[in-house]
Amino acid sequence: MILTPQGEVLTNNHVVAGSSTVTVTLFGQTSAMAAHVIGTDPSLDLALVQIDGGHDLPTVDLGNSNAARSATASWHRQRAGARRGPTVTSGIVSALDRSLSPRVI
Repeated sequence: MILTPQGEVLTNNHVVAGSSTVTVTLFGQTSAMAAHVIGTDPSLDLALVQIDGGHDLPTVDLGNSNAARSATASWHRQRAGARRGPTVTSGIVSALDRSLSPRVI
């Protein structure tokens, strides 16, 4: 998901892990844009990527987590992979005001 008009993209760490080059292709576009990894958190499977030379890019609308209530449904539309169409992921807020410690398996 594109967070800023300048091209900061939040994605999964496993998508960029071990990559020597990174490109981003917007939905409905055919040409890829060069990008670079700003940072990663493998334990949370998150990565922040910057599209090189990004400007005036469409961004996601983020919800207000303060408005969330237990049992609230959430939806996320995404494009899973370069050659696949859009997918939808859903979830339910199971609890509020708790911290989760990383677990080593």
